[in-house]
Amino acid sequence: MEAEKAKTSKTRKTLGTIVNVIIWLFIAFSVVVTILAITANTSKDGVPSIGGKVMSPVLSNSMAPTFYKGDMIFSNKITDESKKNLDVMDVVTFRADLDGDGSKEINTHRIIEVIGSDDAVSYRTKGDNEGSADSYTISWSDVISVVNLGSKTTEIKDEAAKAKLSKGTIISATTGEDAKAGMFLIKEVNKEDGKVVSYTARSIYTSEDDVVVKVADVQGKFSEKISRVGGLGSVVTFLTSSTGFLVCIVIPLVIFFLFEIVMFVKRVLEIKNANKKKITVEEEELIKQRAIEEYIRQQQGAAKPAEGEAGAEQAKEAQADEPAAETEAPAAETETAAEAEAPAEAEAETAETAETAEAEAEAADENKA
Repeated sequence: MEAEKAKTSKTRKTLGTIVNVIIWLFIAFSVVVTILAITANTSKDGVPSIGGKVMSPVLSNSMAPTFYKGDMIFSNKITDESKKNLDVMDVVTFRADLDGDGSKEINTHRIIEVIGSDDAVSYRTKGDNEGSADSYTISWSDVISVVNLGSKTTEIKDEAAKAKLSKGTIISATTGEDAKAGMFLIKEVNKEDGKVVSYTARSIYTSEDDVVVKVADVQGKFSEKISRVGGLGSVVTFLTSSTGFLVCIVIPLVIFFLFEIVMFVKRVLEIKNANKKKITVEEEELIKQRAIEEYIRQQQGAAKPAEGEAGAEQAKEAQADEPAAETEAPAAETETAAEAEAPAEAEAETAETAETAEAEAEAADENKA
């Protein structure tokens, strides 16, 4: 029994620890979300940022497969001077009037053309998954951050390496009769007899239709480092909304703090009652049994005085009857003595009569003589 109790107590303690860890992780997450919501509302750029890192949820698949709708991408804030010196292939987060309503929204696309220079510089952008460039250009002042710092193109000379590229890779290659160089996003890998012979690709720079790039025409591979977390963007977008923040952050935190208050009061009471002996189930049953036995004894004790009183009354009645019995006894004895004396008297009379008769007979005899 004790071993089972110890095991149960250990299990409860472990579960309690796990629950507390989960709760505190949730609190930490809630704090982060709260900070993101506050910084997004107070920032002049309209995006949340912590320590120079900008967090932007992806709202469409226009940049797939570089990143997808629902992802959270992490980009780097840059100075105004750096904003004026961006280059083609840089992926930037910026503000632009996307739907023509006069207000600017947040978007993240790749620069495909640099227009002008210095304070007058602007950029044309395009989504990697889009067939055409964006209908607008953005000023350097609308740029918020750069997503892919440290991007570069590495030359590929080995023919075997050119045939090992995969879908979603950005390559530099020459196409067409004029061997025009460009940057392309591989959409399909084409094989013949199990051997890679070409790639179906989309131009990064232009609005041309998909083209076929031969393996031999591949010149290099573009590489970039983009920090993203799949699905987190959708979660944060909902949590930073008024409904999501209330339902998923405020209400759970209120419940948690109420729970902690209850647990605190419970712990205080446990500490206060720590020196009090705890009654086990067996002890409780024993106490009940003893209480029952004591009750029975009390009932029996109450019954004995009643029996004593009844006996006393009976004794009194017996004592009251004794004089009457004593009075009746002499009378009976007198009657018995009288009855005993009657035959004796009768015998005496008979004897006397006989004696008289004998005397008379003797007298008669004497007279005759």
